[in-house]
Amino acid sequence: MKFINSPNEIIRDWYKKRKLARDLFGRMKVTMLNPQFTYQNEYNKGELQWVEKITGTASATHDPTDATVKLKVSAAGDKIIRQTIKYMRYFSGKSSQCTMTFYTDAMDADTVFRAGYFDDHNGVFFERDDSTEYVVVRNNGVDQKTERSEWNRDILRGFDFDKSVILQINLQWLGVGVVQFIVQKPNGELVIVHENQGSGFLESTYMRTANLPIRYELEATAEYAGSGSEAKQICAAYGHEDGSCGEVSKYRHTANNGITAASVTTTKRAIIAIRPKAEFEGIANRSDVRPSAIDLLVGGANIQWETVYNPTLTGEVTWISAGDDSPIEYSVDVNTYTGGTIFRSGFVSQGSGNTRTAVSSNVQDNYPLGLDVDGANPTSIAIVARSFSGTATVSAAIGFEEIY
Repeated sequence: MKFINSPNEIIRDWYKKRKLARDLFGRMKVTMLNPQFTYQNEYNKGELQWVEKITGTASATHDPTDATVKLKVSAAGDKIIRQTIKYMRYFSGKSSQCTMTFYTDAMDADTVFRAGYFDDHNGVFFERDDSTEYVVVRNNGVDQKTERSEWNRDILRGFDFDKSVILQINLQWLGVGVVQFIVQKPNGELVIVHENQGSGFLESTYMRTANLPIRYELEATAEYAGSGSEAKQICAAYGHEDGSCGEVSKYRHTANNGITAASVTTTKRAIIAIRPKAEFEGIANRSDVRPSAIDLLVGGANIQWETVYNPTLTGEVTWISAGDDSPIEYSVDVNTYTGGTIFRSGFVSQGSGNTRTAVSSNVQDNYPLGLDVDGANPTSIAIVARSFSGTATVSAAIGFEEIY
C-alpha cells in the first residue's frame, strides 16, 4: 500500500493546522476577530484613511476597474509610501492580526516592494527585492531580513509571488513574543511560512513598539535603470483575536473656550479645534484619540453647528496643551477656515434671558486624528457655528478619549 503522504508529512500538516487553530497565547480561536481597521479601494484611494509620501516621479493612482491603487516608480530614487493615518493599538495579552492583499508582478531589477505592519522605525513586513522574497522584523530602524530560502516553516515551493498574494501577520508582542508570517495558497489553505520567536532567545525586545500603521511602499533604488515598475495595493484589515478592545488604557480629557463666549454671525466660524501634539512624552505622537461628545451653550440667536474634519485653519492660530498627560492640543482662536469634511451637524435654539440651551452629540466616527509619514501635518477636528440671523454667543466644549 502506498501512502499519499508520508507519516512525517501527516504529522507536520497536523501540527501546522493545530498552530493556526490557536492564538499566540495558546487559546482556541472561538471568537470573532475584533476589528480595529478595515479598508478596500472600491471608490477611491481612501484619502481620509491613508497618507502618502512621494519621492521623485513615483505615483499612486486609483483604478476603479479592479478596485486597486497602482503604485508606480519610473526612475532611480523614486519612492511611494502609502500608510494609514491611524496607528493601530496593541493590547498586552491579546494576539494581533494584520491581513493584506497585493500584487507585484515581475518587477524590474533594483525595485523593492514592502507590505505589512510597520513604519520607518519599527514593524513586521513582507519584502520583495527584485524577485527575491523576504520577511522582515524592523527594530529602531534596523532590519532583520530572512530570505525565502531560509524561512523556517515553509518556503512554499511552487508558489508564485508574481501573482496576487494574501498575507497575514499574527503578532504577539509583549516585547519578546512570537511573530507568524502566513500566506494563503490558491486552494485557501493558510500556511505559516516563517515564525520569529523571542522568549528564551532574545536579550531585549524585538522592536520598540507594536503600535503601528498598515503600510505599502514601492521603491526604485539608486541603481534602477528600468522603464517602470508597478505594484497594486488591494485590501487591508487589522484586529485582535481575543475579545473586545479599546477599554484598556483609555483616558478622557476635554477642551473648551471657557466662560467668554464666541460671537457668531451668519458667516460660519470655527469656535474650537483639537489636533494631536507632534510629540508626547518626548516621542513622536502616535496615540489613538477618539472625539466622544460635543456640548454647546447658545444665547442671542438660533445657530447651526457642524463638526469639520481636517479643515485648513487660517490666520495666526495658538495651540494650547490639553494637559501634560494628554497627547492633544486645542485652539480657541481658530475662527476662519477653509475646506475640510463636515461629518456631523445640528441646531441649537437661543436661550431666554439668562437661560442657555445645551446639546450633546456622540461624535465617534471613522475620521482619525494623526500625523503624516514623517510625524508632521496633524489632522484636526473643529466645531463650527453660524447664526440664523443677527449675532449669537456660543460656548463650546469637545470631549475625547485617548488610548496610549
